[in-house]
Amino acid sequence: MATRAQAAQGGARTSLGPVVARRCLCTAYRSHQFYDVEKEEARRHIRVVGTVPNDRQWVPDRVCECLGCGKRFQVEQGEYHHPWWKWTESKAPKTIV
Repeated sequence: MATRAQAAQGGARTSLGPVVARRCLCTAYRSHQFYDVEKEEARRHIRVVGTVPNDRQWVPDRVCECLGCGKRFQVEQGEYHHPWWKWTESKAPKTIV
């Protein structure tokens, strides 16, 4: 029987079934427009590290860093019938906290 570490690396099975590698919460940001930057920061999932002017919106884009893995995102906030946030992964260097 494989250990959990071996199973996570090679996709082996344990007596409980296949081991699924854990992914960071930030992997969901790009596929859903309802992750509010302020709420994610209050939950300590990300931190805002800067802003970038956005001529198309009333508020500047925010540069956010995931506290779990260090990925950076540029987040555009907009409104239509409801507020939305578009998370785009940034190519800025990652820093791990």
